Parts: sequence; C-alpha cells; structure tokens
Amino acid sequence: MQNDDETTGLRHFEAGKRALDRESDDDSQVLVLGAHASTAEKCYVAAIGQTIAEANPEYPASDAVADVAFVEGIEDAMGVDWEAADVLELYADGELDRARIKRYAYPEKRLEPIGNESDEESADACPDGGQNTNTNAHGDEVPVRCEPADFGGGEASGMDEL
Repeated sequence: MQNDDETTGLRHFEAGKRALDRESDDDSQVLVLGAHASTAEKCYVAAIGQTIAEANPEYPASDAVADVAFVEGIEDAMGVDWEAADVLELYADGELDRARIKRYAYPEKRLEPIGNESDEESADACPDGGQNTNTNAHGDEVPVRCEPADFGGGEASGMDEL
C-alpha cells in the first residue's frame, strides 16, 4: 500500500499526532503518519489480501484510512529520543521499511484521539519520567507514557500491517 496523496482525508487527526487503537486491550500508542486518498472500501492491503473495510467490518466502509506506526516500534528502531518530524520525513520519503518501522493502516474511526498536545508538549508534561494522563475526545483520561515501557515484545493481533 502506498501514500497516494500528501493531502489528508482525515477529519480528526493530523500527521504527527498520537492516538490509541480502540480495538487494543492495552494503552499502546500509535503515531499518525498520514492518510490515503481512498476510503477504507477502496484501500487494498496486499499483505492481508483484503481492503481495510473488509478487515474492519465494524467501521464504515466510507471511512478515511490513516497510516500509523506504533510508538513502541518507533522507539525500538530509533531510540526513545525520536522526533515525530523525523518519522514523518521517513514516511514521506518511503524509507520506513529501511528504518525498520512497521506501518499499519486503520479506518480513522478505529483510532482514539489523545488530547491536543504535540509530542514536545507531551514529553514536557512529565520530564522526570513516569506517566501522565490526557483527556480524549470522550472526556476519558488516557495514559501518556513519558518513558519507554516493556509491552512484552509480542505483536498485537488484528492489525493491518502494510
């Protein structure tokens, strides 16, 4: 799958913002990389042999498709001091695979926004390490990790890896 267009069709996310997967049982965060020009029903992922809509039938087929990378995977590849701008540059240049950062595609409605903070603001929220919380779009508090965590090294299921 490729990023066909630099313009995003995402309504609730900007490239470089963090989000949570509504289907995940843990608090693993993703970094929104960008969007596809096509909708979930037209965005085919060869690796799984399905469109995003077929792989996610509980979400609207007309939903916008977001490319994301898991923060844990970015930290594994780049260390904990990475900058969203550096990851977005790798994405724009088609260099994520070379950097060993896996890219996934999700219907936009599968993603849960995390506050309105930028990565820099989020990192400043708890500079001594630990965990802080932000309020999501539904008024729920969600954790924001300020230091690397060990999530057991396994890959979560149900994700659409590209």
